[in-house]
Amino acid sequence: MIESKIFSQEDIEKIFVNIKQILELHKNMVKSLNDLWRKMDDVMELEEELVKIYTDNLPKISTEYCVYCSNRAIGDEYLLNLYNEDPKTKKFITECENNNKVALDKLTLKDLLIEPMHRITRYSILFKRLSGYINYPLHPINTFLSQIDEETKKVNTAVGEMDSKQKVIKLEKILEWNNKFNIFCDKRKLYNIQEFQLIDKNGHNNEVVAYTFTDFILIVKMRKNIPILCIPPITYECCNIIDCFETAESAKSRTDKKNWLENIGLLKLSFCLSLYMSKNQPAILLKDDTGSITISDSSFESVASTTKKKFFSSLFEKSSGRRFSSVGTHSRKLSTASLDIDGKQKNMFLGKRFSVNIKRNSSFLSANEYIMNS
Repeated sequence: MIESKIFSQEDIEKIFVNIKQILELHKNMVKSLNDLWRKMDDVMELEEELVKIYTDNLPKISTEYCVYCSNRAIGDEYLLNLYNEDPKTKKFITECENNNKVALDKLTLKDLLIEPMHRITRYSILFKRLSGYINYPLHPINTFLSQIDEETKKVNTAVGEMDSKQKVIKLEKILEWNNKFNIFCDKRKLYNIQEFQLIDKNGHNNEVVAYTFTDFILIVKMRKNIPILCIPPITYECCNIIDCFETAESAKSRTDKKNWLENIGLLKLSFCLSLYMSKNQPAILLKDDTGSITISDSSFESVASTTKKKFFSSLFEKSSGRRFSSVGTHSRKLSTASLDIDGKQKNMFLGKRFSVNIKRNSSFLSANEYIMNS
């Protein structure tokens, strides 16, 4: 591809990422395995040395695969754009694929680039098969299997973080911020994306999407598949959070399931109406010990002070034509320092129900399948 002079060095790096480094690691590992096969005659010793080779190389392989897998989606999108926008690129790739159908087993370039992602998951499968022929539990292969699982989790985590990062970057490019606020920073992470029904003060329903970050919640609505800011960023101190208990119970029959769904529907309706009719919108908590529903005192006055209202509304000028216009001249910005995601402040979003309370707007969210556990 470099010799064709169609692709620049930057193009090659974005498309193939660090595939050369992965190839070199596998070459060295195959060489070690071949040397071992020629030297060893004892089967038991061969097994242990085989596992040792993989154990020694696993940390290096895992590091490279984290880089490759997390950047694979970016590389695929970049390749697709080149393929669709540049006729020379399209012609070159098509000719290479057609001229090497037998050697490539009819795989396209995109298919070949995905293969390394499949390889890292095969290690666990293959060594589990091998462990089935080993009778004693203290064999090094059992330790190696545990290490494979841990390294696979690291790869999956890296892929998930990069995916979230790209979503935030794309969102920030599309939304209008009047150059006053940036949602993307290294310390802030995206935890969850969830669809909701937003009921405004006039009783109108709007389909919205809530982006839950480490330190605030962002609510947008889709207009012709383009995200439009619906509510300014909301910090957690300005939210009423409903913390529900988890249960392992399940319906024993279709009748039970139907009754459960009806009761949930009635509870949802009662919940939404109580929030809609109440000026202060008190927080509703589900107790872990009894499961009964109680209504707590509203914390509205403490979280919706005049300063905070001016702060959030000042993010957007009247000229922007947004739903919330500027009423103050504050130039403060949300802190980019995220909450401690490894400590007690970490929020996990599993999906039951959620409400947002801002006195100025009297709007709230309600949704099935959403829960926020602090």
